[in-house]
Amino acid sequence: MKEKLIYNVAFLCILWVGILLIAAMFLYPPWAENTKFSGSNIKGMRPLGYALIWEPPETETSYARGIFIDYGRLMSQITPVVLMVGGALFATRMLFK
Repeated sequence: MKEKLIYNVAFLCILWVGILLIAAMFLYPPWAENTKFSGSNIKGMRPLGYALIWEPPETETSYARGIFIDYGRLMSQITPVVLMVGGALFATRMLFK
């Protein structure tokens, strides 16, 4: 009975740490900006860093060229957290089996 309680507490702690980390990543996401190189038709993307979801970062230009959340970078930082939390939950289950 005591082992079951310890397992439940460990499981919930690991799960909530993972949820809080992912929520923080969504609240403070990476941003990017569409750019067009002068003198050519080549378009690109320039990272702008991290900012709160309701306060996008400022750009160096006086007009916005399309500031957006960089979902590729966001998913590349969420994926390892999901894998580590899943691995920790699996290891906890195997430990208390």
